[in-house]
Amino acid sequence: MTFPRLRSLLLCAAVAASAVLASCGGGSVVEPFNPTRIVSFGDAFSDVGQSGNRYTVNDGLVNVWVQQFTARYGLSLTAQSAAGTGYAQGNVRVKAKPDVTGNSTRLSIEEQVSAYLTSGLRKTDLLVINGGISDIIAETVNTSQSQAQRLANVQQAGRDLATQVARLLDAGARYVVLVGVYDLRITPWAVSIGQGGANSELSSLSLRFNEATQLPLVDRGRSLLYIDSANYFNLLFNQPGSFGINGTQGGPYTPVCTATASGDSGIGISASAHVSSRVCTTGTLVPGIDYNTTLFADPVYPAPRAHRLFGDFAYERARSIF
Repeated sequence: MTFPRLRSLLLCAAVAASAVLASCGGGSVVEPFNPTRIVSFGDAFSDVGQSGNRYTVNDGLVNVWVQQFTARYGLSLTAQSAAGTGYAQGNVRVKAKPDVTGNSTRLSIEEQVSAYLTSGLRKTDLLVINGGISDIIAETVNTSQSQAQRLANVQQAGRDLATQVARLLDAGARYVVLVGVYDLRITPWAVSIGQGGANSELSSLSLRFNEATQLPLVDRGRSLLYIDSANYFNLLFNQPGSFGINGTQGGPYTPVCTATASGDSGIGISASAHVSSRVCTTGTLVPGIDYNTTLFADPVYPAPRAHRLFGDFAYERARSIF
């Protein structure tokens, strides 16, 4: 049984139980959980500015999904480097070091969780965790190993992410949102390396990572919610017009950013510079294009509209469970 299916069954069972209580005169309306803080762990997808900038179009607005998610609760989220509770950091892997760009100073997701637990878990925290994008990229660009080894390493990274979720739950966390990897085969980077097909190895690695993350957690109860980002971003990819996404020159999945960076591109270690949204601003965009109608900011990470749409989706899912 898959994790999302199990969650659906648990929710249905809870609704049914509530209906039975109400019919017996013993039911009552349960107030939704209102967190006092949002705490986030993860990679560039959830980075709210550990190094100053974010991995999207840096326009000074709410432009990362977990910011939007937090704002819907009436709260704000700032980077841990600025004394906030946003631990996520660009390019980091779940456990392995160095990160995908060869940097050993950034905290892996495992280290982020350790830092938070050391600081003191609060029962009223809503914890959000993602990971795996950098692990999949790192394995994909490592052409010295076999396809079977890449798959094994990615699956281990998925299990490692599940371990971090379990650490939070075992420490007493009551509300944890786990976000899977979106299918990297829809990214401009995948197209550029010939991995844009539905049956590509990159698509398989994304799927297997998510499966490996979910399976160890199927019995962790209602304190954990899994958000299927792969399904949601596939909707954005396949039905862009339904979400107000149009495109850029060269197709709807061409990055809107033009700024480049050699040491922080997010797509592996390279001596040459690549388009990187971390250094992208409203002044470094494809001319004549409204960046608020594009899907991707750079070869891997979403533009602000896609981030905000996913943040709203994640909030509605969390609000329906917690």
